[in-house]
Amino acid sequence: MHFINGVNQMKKIKIFSFISLFLILFLALSSCGSDIVEGPQGPKGEDGNGIVSIDKTSSNGLIDTYTITFSDGKTQTFDITNGEIGNSGLSAYEIYIKYNQDYNKTE
Repeated sequence: MHFINGVNQMKKIKIFSFISLFLILFLALSSCGSDIVEGPQGPKGEDGNGIVSIDKTSSNGLIDTYTITFSDGKTQTFDITNGEIGNSGLSAYEIYIKYNQDYNKTE
């Protein structure tokens, strides 16, 4: 039962942290614009360059190659090196038992 209570407590802490962070960011950003003085509209800038697609274009062993296609027609490739498949890890229950050795199943 202690494990379940701990998980619920962690969820509450995460939610509280998220709400706190949101409020801090909201207050910081809402006060930033109070000193801004607007001037005349400037000239229109050039169109930007966007991403049209990101595709996996090849795979060799643990290395996958991806190609980004931009809206101006240019492309850029990059490689991602994947990890090897490892051994299975411990379950959440096994981790709990490992770090709470005084636990007994009667709780």
